[in-house]
Amino acid sequence: MQCPECQSEHIRKNGKNRQGKQNYICVNCHRQFIESYETYRGYSDDVRRECLKM
Repeated sequence: MQCPECQSEHIRKNGKNRQGKQNYICVNCHRQFIESYETYRGYSDDVRRECLKM
């Protein structure tokens, strides 16, 4: 795993966030992050177009 800020591989665990996911912190730049972020789960373009038509 690498730091998203400085790409260092020198990271440590740093507790858990509110959703229960593991937090990590970079030893070099002190950036806190999680292993993977979820993609945006909004409505599809088709649903948006239908709403605008209404």
